[in-house]
This record gives sequence, structure tokens and C-alpha cells, in this order.
Amino acid sequence: MEVYERPVHADIAAFVGNPPMNLIPAKAVHRDGMLEIGGDRVAHELSDAVPSRVLVGWYPSELRIAPPGTTFNRTIHVTIGRVEDLGSETRVYFGLGRHPGVGFSVSLPTDSGLEAGTRVELTWAEASLRLFDSATGGAIPM
Repeated sequence: MEVYERPVHADIAAFVGNPPMNLIPAKAVHRDGMLEIGGDRVAHELSDAVPSRVLVGWYPSELRIAPPGTTFNRTIHVTIGRVEDLGSETRVYFGLGRHPGVGFSVSLPTDSGLEAGTRVELTWAEASLRLFDSATGGAIPM
């Protein structure tokens, strides 16, 4: 569980779990204490040791559709590329912003009613966000 919950390297995060962790390219904006993910700015406490180019990691089960009223700095806008009904859950593959894609995924209840091409906002529990250095792949302590 330690390796799953706190992988020390992006390669491990991309391998452990079924499905494995989403590793999404992002930019640390130190002056604002924000992460820029796609076109969205996400509030996150950043130390000076965080490099400017990072990978943000979430497992698909840690992301969810943002309910109305979720603050803008705790969401990312995505476009659904493919929806798979797996019986006990629905796996939704998405791209960032207005670009549908299948590089990232979220696990949702079977009654999600989402279709390819739909734009949605995703949110997460703050403690579930993990950071990795884009250059080395090493985990960044939080």
C-alpha cells in the first residue's frame, strides 16, 4: 500500500494499480502558488523546491465530477474522448480543455450518463494530488 499511495517515482506510479495513476503535465506558478494544468489554474501550496515543470498524479478513482459551486481553483476542465461501461463502474477517458482524448481516465458510477465529446469539470480531495518532477520523475514531497 505504501508504494501505491506514495510512489517515489513517476514510472512506479504509471505501473502500480489497475488502472494506474494519471500523470498529467503541469506547470508550477510559484508567484501565485498555483499549478497550471491545461488551461486551468489550480490552487496548491508550492515550496520553492518544486521545479517549474511537473507531473500531477491522481488515480482514476480519486477524480470525480465537480458538483455545482466547486471553486474554480479546485477543478480542471476536460473533454471526454471515450466512455467504457464496465458493469460495476464506468471508465471515462479524457483530454484536457477542449481537446477530447484518451490519455487520462476517471472511474465513475455506472449511471454517469456521460458521452464522448462532453465537456466536464473534475475535482479531487486535496490530499490525493501528488507531484513528480518532469525531468527526473522523482516524487516531490508534499
